[in-house]
Amino acid sequence: MTNPQLIAAQGLKTPEYQSKAARRLPVPPTVALSIIFLVLLAAATLRPTLFTDRSPISNQLDQSLQPPSAEHFFGTDRLGRDIFTRIIYGAEQSLTVGLFSTAIAVVIGAGIALLAVLGGRYADEVLMRFVDVLLAFPTILMALLVVAIAGGGTTNIIIALAIATVPTYARLVRSKALEVRRSAYVEAATVLGVPRWKIAVQTVVPNSIGPLLVIATIGVGTTIVDAAALSFLGFGAPEPAPEWGAMLSQGQNDLALGWWVGVFPGLFITLTVIAVTVLGRWLQKKFEGRDS
Repeated sequence: MTNPQLIAAQGLKTPEYQSKAARRLPVPPTVALSIIFLVLLAAATLRPTLFTDRSPISNQLDQSLQPPSAEHFFGTDRLGRDIFTRIIYGAEQSLTVGLFSTAIAVVIGAGIALLAVLGGRYADEVLMRFVDVLLAFPTILMALLVVAIAGGGTTNIIIALAIATVPTYARLVRSKALEVRRSAYVEAATVLGVPRWKIAVQTVVPNSIGPLLVIATIGVGTTIVDAAALSFLGFGAPEPAPEWGAMLSQGQNDLALGWWVGVFPGLFITLTVIAVTVLGRWLQKKFEGRDS
């Protein structure tokens, strides 16, 4: 038995890829910019008053459809509301939906996958066929079905997107869990008489979920886009609450009168998704120990 197998059999903590994850990669400029942008968004979520002292919902009809200026950085909408202020306050809505729905999907998906792998052939067949049924529906279509039944609003959108993305994470975790369970260090632990429950808890579970947490970072960006799409279709937070997708929907009718009404919310959705994706892919490379 090789040394790595002995270490794995005794400690049940250190698979080969974990040593790769320890390698350090320099932070590229694009990743640094993404981190700065996301930190600013987090600050806007926690303390929007750091960036603006205006109200995101108060109407000022005498300021209707004002173009971008020193007074209104991103202009105003048809009700005279400052678009920059509404985008700042809308960051909380978009990030909350993205983070919470992804977190719920990861927990449920990982739970289903681990039960399938550790529960035997019958459990695997039943649970994975259920996941396959959910996978037959596109994510946005499944989310639309859920909100059509449960209704709109932030909470229901979080639940809808979590349900829609559970199958993706379940499949990812199952694939990794099967790989870990069939690996040499698990076989070595079994030969040495380590109890199955100890192998599952200390080796299969952590080594299956670890890579998923990195991939879920990328999933947050996709979820933000889906949440914006649902809000664009009218299932998001009701007026006058600031929400990027809803602002984009409202702005499409005013593009001929003021291009800024729809452009800036769409721009922030795009930048947020790009920043999250760039950070997630860099973390994935770092975790896997790849240099490029």
